Amino acid sequence: MSSTATETDWFRRIAALTVEPDGERPEDPVVAARLLVVRLVCTARLVASSPTAAAACPPVAAGLATELSAADVPHLPRIGRTDARTLAADYLEALCGAAGAVYFCRRIEHASGRCWFSVQGPGADLCGRVLAAGHRCSTPTQDVS
Repeated sequence: MSSTATETDWFRRIAALTVEPDGERPEDPVVAARLLVVRLVCTARLVASSPTAAAACPPVAAGLATELSAADVPHLPRIGRTDARTLAADYLEALCGAAGAVYFCRRIEHASGRCWFSVQGPGADLCGRVLAAGHRCSTPTQDVS
């Protein structure tokens, strides 16, 4: 088994420790939201470092990858690279799933002048852009440029 597959499997097993066996999210909604952010930032970093993966994403999503990859996420697991299409698909899935995290970030983190998604803080409105891009990318009939 390649090191990429091994690292990816490791990340999935570690992530599975924080969810119920039937696939439900952690009971604490803020913890669940924070996990969504970690997943999004992790995949954004991989997409931002892969021009091929970025090209496989809709422009609205690819444009956010570099900004999201700068987010301060403690203990971000290192994931080996996979093929560009898989990276792009994982990133888009994380982007579309981040709506719940945006909700909690705006209500909790922004109130204290911080943002889970942006090192510039709430004023950068990266949360709003994540939400908008997630909505645009989750609607297959819409133009996502």
